[in-house]
Amino acid sequence: MGKQLRKKIAAGVIAFGFVSASELVSAQNQTTRYCQTQTRIVHDEQAGLLKNQTLLQEQLHLSREQESVWNDFISSVPIPTKSHRPDRLAMEKLTTPERLEQQLKLIREQEAKLTSNLLALKTFYSSLTPEQQKTFDEFHARTARNSLS
Repeated sequence: MGKQLRKKIAAGVIAFGFVSASELVSAQNQTTRYCQTQTRIVHDEQAGLLKNQTLLQEQLHLSREQESVWNDFISSVPIPTKSHRPDRLAMEKLTTPERLEQQLKLIREQEAKLTSNLLALKTFYSSLTPEQQKTFDEFHARTARNSLS
């Protein structure tokens, strides 16, 4: 009876080891897929941003004087470099007040970027003719509608 019990325990430990190893590999694969997906999303966002900027610049028919203000505006636009979402695993380790503080910090960072972008946008927008402003407004209304669908 003792040998059979030891064999069953040994078999159980080995089976547990295989299951644990399998779960570890599965978790690593999920992490790898997540990272690949995030990289693809950021790349797609960057490509879309560049495409939209190029299209808008072509549609505006900027004068030589407006080009420098355009370049200042474009340099103020935040380039997507990573996921907008905080690391889920890191956030799970925080207490609720710490998690909310982290979220508030991220919101403030986004607000600072948007404020900087808005100031550059206003400067650029004021340099446009009324017809160019109309083109600019229509372009952004169209791209906003497309991003919502």
